[in-house]
Amino acid sequence: MTRVEVFLTDDGYTGFTVIGHSGYADAGHDIVCASVSSVVSFAASLIEETGREFTFESDEKSAFVSLKLLPDKQSDQIIYVMSELLKGISADYGKFLSVTVKRC
Repeated sequence: MTRVEVFLTDDGYTGFTVIGHSGYADAGHDIVCASVSSVVSFAASLIEETGREFTFESDEKSAFVSLKLLPDKQSDQIIYVMSELLKGISADYGKFLSVTVKRC
């Protein structure tokens, strides 16, 4: 299962982590993995385009991604939309994807 945790404080979103393989299908045929990868990559690219400083870690082998930043309005909107898109995928494929918003 792929687990997504989105971190939210009173000031806004401070990042997210994604870990694990969904297990929906074999590599190259896993639509859940492809969807999650696309949404997360797009969100990270949009945040990068804002010029905001952030830390990004990834490990393809363990299927791990982490993005951390200080909250701001643009990043908040991007991470909020990302989490809503992932929740939509999870609604249909909940056995393979978990999305949690964690209040910090």
